[in-house]
Amino acid sequence: MRIGFDLDGVLAKTDIPLFRVADMSLDKEKRRDVYNWKFKLSETLLNPIDLILFEEDEYYIITSRDSVSREITERWVKMYCPHCKELIMLDSGLPDKNASVEEVMAWVERMADDKAKVINERKIEVYFEDSPTIVRKLRKLCPNTKIIQYGGRI
Repeated sequence: MRIGFDLDGVLAKTDIPLFRVADMSLDKEKRRDVYNWKFKLSETLLNPIDLILFEEDEYYIITSRDSVSREITERWVKMYCPHCKELIMLDSGLPDKNASVEEVMAWVERMADDKAKVINERKIEVYFEDSPTIVRKLRKLCPNTKIIQYGGRI
């Protein structure tokens, strides 16, 4: 079985509003400092190994991150999810700090489209996501995958 997981809010306990504020900052160094500080304190919510029953089962982590957070994300995954088949970091182009609601929703749509492409390409059978908006879109775009909402983020 191939299982996929979103990272923030599913595998890692994260402060989504804090990351969104940091994401909208133009200062990459400060954003990197926030990511490093928060991920050092971050604990796991769900251990993927608890869902892997057979040796041939694989799991993937699909997350939307920019290049600033790549190194800290890779370290966190190596530490807490060492059996991960592949970490896929999508850069969906973060919305500007002055973005309208429509622009933010368009960004969420792009994230869902990018995740759907990866899910379908890798033939992932079950995917865990915490955003209800993304769950609804993935259920339409990934007909061969069971999309499960886990975490309850709005």
